[in-house]
Amino acid sequence: MSEITIYRASILHALGPEEIEYVPSGELVVDDGKVRAVRPLASPPRDARVVELPGRLLVPGFVDAHVHIPQIDIIGVSSQSLLDWLHDHVFPSEQACADPDVARDRARRSFRGMLAAGTTACAAYSSSHTRATEIAFEEAERAGVRAIIGKVLMDRAAPAPLLQPASEALADTAALIERWSGAAGGRLQVAVTPRFAVSCSLELLRGAGALARRFGCPIQTHLAENRGEVTAVQQAFPMHRDYTAVYEDAGLVGERSLLAHCIHLADDELDRLALAGATAVHCPDSNFYLRSGRFPLQRGRDRGVPMALGSDVGAGTCFSIIEAMRLGSYTQEHGPDPRFLFYLATLGGARSLGWHDRIGNFAPGKQADFVVIDAAALAPAAPADPRTLLSCLIHRGQRADIEAVYIGGVQRYPEH
Repeated sequence: MSEITIYRASILHALGPEEIEYVPSGELVVDDGKVRAVRPLASPPRDARVVELPGRLLVPGFVDAHVHIPQIDIIGVSSQSLLDWLHDHVFPSEQACADPDVARDRARRSFRGMLAAGTTACAAYSSSHTRATEIAFEEAERAGVRAIIGKVLMDRAAPAPLLQPASEALADTAALIERWSGAAGGRLQVAVTPRFAVSCSLELLRGAGALARRFGCPIQTHLAENRGEVTAVQQAFPMHRDYTAVYEDAGLVGERSLLAHCIHLADDELDRLALAGATAVHCPDSNFYLRSGRFPLQRGRDRGVPMALGSDVGAGTCFSIIEAMRLGSYTQEHGPDPRFLFYLATLGGARSLGWHDRIGNFAPGKQADFVVIDAAALAPAAPADPRTLLSCLIHRGQRADIEAVYIGGVQRYPEH
């Protein structure tokens, strides 16, 4: 017989892009790792375990829809334009992951960093090494996180040790899918992960699209992050009318596609992403760190493009999705509604990963993935208005202690 646990605290979660529920003194009822109810304080059943959390705020676990595991040790290195930064810092850092010990250390610290920031689900890039990707899955399983992870596919325009012929890279990815997709009780999944069009031949891109269709896998790649990158793609693929068309030709634009950055896109390209249901992953920290440009959030939203948030470590300077919400507000000409940013960080992010039926908010029957935050640093007194509380979470949240993180009702941070 399963044990019911009732967590008593303030509770905040998103019901939609601009709809939230706030229970100032409430109960999160968890039964066998799943949410049974969110309700005001009530008399607990006799068989329930009650956890009193006065002065604490419970929110759903945050979703990081774009992060690079091998880049944890180049956070904050000198900021240059994207292509120079890749060749000077990223590629050497990723080459080091040929050593399994290096790969394991970076994966372990990355997942610890995510959990400490309140992230319970992510879409992550490994390096191009198959063994390093296997290790990333092993460490994600050990940490208890929900993770979509991909082996990076590249067959040109990078150092030779990182390149792999298309047929070999796709075969290795297929083997990873067969081993890891659906592992750990469904917490793990493989993403087909061509780095970006600059580093992939059309053969590799088309093969990646075919592989994703064959297995029904998510796809993750980069799109229009930097003007220099867009120019390089135009030169490499002159037969295509724009960057998005390269991916469309390869079958890489669809409902399971996570397209990072999407800064320098024409209106027509945004319309095509919306029609396909592909997600644009907004990474405000790295966009400004590398001076790539301003994400067209309102323009994309007006056109119906699905969106999510990403830390983009290592161009992003930390794992915090709270920080991504804050910078996502600051870097827009007209600050987005805080309810929308919170939606992107939780339920919208879950939707982008294809997991909104199991995580993202506290709807009954979903997995009990949640974060316990010390609310004292958010506001002098608990505000009655939930939008005020949410604004304080976004703009002061980096000062608030994340005291515990639960995934499926199991405490995963701090380790004990």
